[in-house]
Amino acid sequence: MAIGNIYKDKYTDEEFIEEVFELAFGNDAINRDFTKTETLERLNSLLYKAFLWDTSQRHELKEDEEDKIWEDNINKTGGFNE
Repeated sequence: MAIGNIYKDKYTDEEFIEEVFELAFGNDAINRDFTKTETLERLNSLLYKAFLWDTSQRHELKEDEEDKIWEDNINKTGGFNE
């Protein structure tokens, strides 16, 4: 459902939650006993790894530099600094 509804403007709460689960764990994830906590942890992990990959493509990262880059680019509300 995640790809099929990419342009849908309005979601019910149930549809939104199903979409989030599928982004984290793939097709039919809502029916595979993942918790909301596991789903958010998975999305945060994927976001973190994507951010590290993106920044590592721009320059060589030194050991333990990843966390510093991550912290420097996240604002106080949990979003990325532009």
